[in-house]
Amino acid sequence: MRTSPVKRGDWILRRVLGTPVPRPPADAGSIPGDDVLADGLTVRKRLEAHRNQASCNSCHSRIDPLGFSLEHFDAVGRWRDRYRDGQPINDSGKLRDGTVISSPEGLRKYLKDHQALFHRTLCTKLVGYAMGRHESIADAALIEHAMADLRETGRFSILIERIVTSRQFRFQRGRAGNQPP
Repeated sequence: MRTSPVKRGDWILRRVLGTPVPRPPADAGSIPGDDVLADGLTVRKRLEAHRNQASCNSCHSRIDPLGFSLEHFDAVGRWRDRYRDGQPINDSGKLRDGTVISSPEGLRKYLKDHQALFHRTLCTKLVGYAMGRHESIADAALIEHAMADLRETGRFSILIERIVTSRQFRFQRGRAGNQPP
């Protein structure tokens, strides 16, 4: 079973950085699930051919480099230096803005450079989880304060404290005994 730089990159954009990615068009096609194919083409070569289509390039130029940075990890997370067919792994890619990302360390640097997006996503998801619902417009100030706390202290515990002491958390509707004074 092969890894999917597209799925990994898409997950990083959407779930870690909170950056929406449009759905692929219905005729986008797919790459076979096995990483060893009779034609000898690598996943990278197949995706390069796919990106040559103008309708695919705008998204894949954002997604693929992030996913390729994790290619040294197989489908269950073990480190590898080569694919099953013996071809070496190339874990680098260039985003459409020219930024080169190579290796898990390169991805870490990229995420650190985009820390504000990560913080917003983390705070938004944590507020949603704590409230048992999607965030609402009423949560905007809480999320902003939580982000400021995280920026200032870098401590996850401060973020949790901010959320559990918030009015939204303490006085959630539908919970017996949680009526505001």
